[in-house]
Amino acid sequence: MTITIGGNDIGFVPFGQACVLDACNFTSPAYATAVNNINNLLPSELETTYKKLLDTATGAKVYVLGYPQVAPVKVASDPMDIRCKYLYDSGYDSTGTIPKYWEDAQAARDVVTKLDAKIASVVSKVRGLKTDYQRLQYVDVNASGSPFAGHTVCADPGESYFNNLDQWVGHPAYALHPNARGQQAYADILAAVPVP
Repeated sequence: MTITIGGNDIGFVPFGQACVLDACNFTSPAYATAVNNINNLLPSELETTYKKLLDTATGAKVYVLGYPQVAPVKVASDPMDIRCKYLYDSGYDSTGTIPKYWEDAQAARDVVTKLDAKIASVVSKVRGLKTDYQRLQYVDVNASGSPFAGHTVCADPGESYFNNLDQWVGHPAYALHPNARGQQAYADILAAVPVP
């Protein structure tokens, strides 16, 4: 059994909307809310879910996959990128005079890093509760050599593993989610996980 869970609990949709329409940088309310939810809301929700899965699907191996990095690695001096220009202009510093660039992208990556770390931590905690819960396993999808590397929303056309804003596939909820290549990357990562 595979599961990817936690994004909705921390408010990925409003966070993503803030990144696109306003700001999700390190000083934004969207960032503060997402991090607060990761630290204070998510752990108990995940623990309850994992235990229910393990207690219901007795004997099943449960693979908890992390979230891939959708936003690119960028520094303030990098030029604007038309494919993800919504992550470029990140507002102004506290004086309101010095523009900040790519901080939305940096904050988006930080949220995913914090989310994945919390998921891994809760998986480890649940595994320690019972011998039978060793069937639960976290799978890091951003580890070295990950097929997701270099395939963010800012990748060249046809190279991104995510639906960008212009690729809604009939519904805005599909934006920023893995496309067919991203789903295949998930499958490839899972296929490479050693079976105990």
